[in-house]
Amino acid sequence: MKERPILFSAPMVLGNRAGRKTQTRRVMRVQPPDSHTGRWTFCVSSTVRDDIDRWSFMVIDPQGAVFTERGRETCLATVRSPHLVGDRLWVRETFWQAGSYPCGLPSGEPQSLASCRGPLIHYAADGNPPDTPNRHYPTGLGGVHHFSAPDPYAMWEKRPSIHMPRGASRNTYEVVAVRPQRLLDITPADVAAEGLVRLSKDGRIWKWGLPDRDGLPGTDDHGWPWSEWRDDPVRAYLKLWDQINAARGFGSDKNPWVWAISYRDITAKAKAEAA
Repeated sequence: MKERPILFSAPMVLGNRAGRKTQTRRVMRVQPPDSHTGRWTFCVSSTVRDDIDRWSFMVIDPQGAVFTERGRETCLATVRSPHLVGDRLWVRETFWQAGSYPCGLPSGEPQSLASCRGPLIHYAADGNPPDTPNRHYPTGLGGVHHFSAPDPYAMWEKRPSIHMPRGASRNTYEVVAVRPQRLLDITPADVAAEGLVRLSKDGRIWKWGLPDRDGLPGTDDHGWPWSEWRDDPVRAYLKLWDQINAARGFGSDKNPWVWAISYRDITAKAKAEAA
């Protein structure tokens, strides 16, 4: 079993914590090549750690049929999943960190920025941090773009998810399944497991999308306005996918190969083991 970080955006963090998100799709770093026959011919290693050196020879034809057999000598490419069944994923998410001010030694020599930051954090998925008056800012900082932190700190600094340390992570998941597939193979059931929600305003028209923190459509924080929700679940998911991946060259129009990773929440177990 290995433990490694995984990045989630704020809407996905909320879906995870609400229990409705149990899957994530990640682009294969090496995209299997299309052979001259119009088929993708490649080998995938087992996603079970004790069986990692066993390979399946896969041929996927234009109709989506999959044929497997042992051996890798005829493969055009070999791919390994970055996550295996039983691995643990600890979540990195965007966060705010309280910092002291001014940041400098008594002699006037500057300290590193890291030394200005304290252990107090606030998770961006939960909204903006409180704008708390302190000795530096007795009336706060307005609570719009800048926020004052409680004493002995001065203000909150917003930090990207990639910089979240292990000790600040609040959720841990265990991988229960890994499937290699093309993006457009996603099903409506998969879309629900990806955390998207089906809602209706009048009981007649139902749409799929991402809600705000209150569970309703809108633009208060992380949700989509009702006009951007889709009546088809797969179309809704592809909209979300393209928001994240199109600029990287892996838009839904390319139908890239992905790892479909299913997981379960073991946060309580992981915390008990660490205690």
